[in-house]
Amino acid sequence: MRDRFKHLQDVEIGTLYGVSTIGTKIYMYKLDRVSCRLSPAVIPRNPELATDTAPIDRWNVDIMTLEGEEKLCRIVQQIKEISCQLCRYSLILCSRLLLIVLGFKLGRRPQSTDQ
Repeated sequence: MRDRFKHLQDVEIGTLYGVSTIGTKIYMYKLDRVSCRLSPAVIPRNPELATDTAPIDRWNVDIMTLEGEEKLCRIVQQIKEISCQLCRYSLILCSRLLLIVLGFKLGRRPQSTDQ
């Protein structure tokens, strides 16, 4: 999951979430783009092991429990709000660009889009 977050350089969202699942249990990753912090912390590598594994207690949210369902729903709600903000911003930007293009096609001088 950490490797996947590394490839998301051009994302404008302030907080990104990732979920790893085992059965009904989930493990939440959270990337704060401002501080460039990804939680939880990196699992230290053990040179004596052929395969490093995450401790099973990291998958500590069971979505089949009321508490787990509520936690997942809160995160989904945050993601929805962020998505709506991005859509509104994109829609405003696209409509401003469309007005500029239409203005040029109609031979009108484009007005400032700073408003």
